[in-house]
Amino acid sequence: MLTGISFILVATTKALKMQGGVAKENLLEENVDAVRKGCKNLGRHIRNIGQYGVPVTVAINEFQSDTVAEFIVVVCGDIMTMPGLPRKPSSENISVDENKKIVGLF
Repeated sequence: MLTGISFILVATTKALKMQGGVAKENLLEENVDAVRKGCKNLGRHIRNIGQYGVPVTVAINEFQSDTVAEFIVVVCGDIMTMPGLPRKPSSENISVDENKKIVGLF
């Protein structure tokens, strides 16, 4: 039984790629689609933890081998347009600067 005031779930892009079907020997190669697939598994963990009624914080450990595209997918997920919003998805304005800070998110 989980108890406490919050739960911290730690993930890596490598783990997400493995959950997305990438073989261990190919984890250093960029694979945004596998990260997306792995995020579905991460979402399942978040929902499972949420059943205990405690807030969930997801921490993404960043490694030098992580690519900017993969990291943005993990942080931002699928940012889609909705009625009344611009046709250009907000995700097209998001990037990572030279200090590894996400820019263009808000």
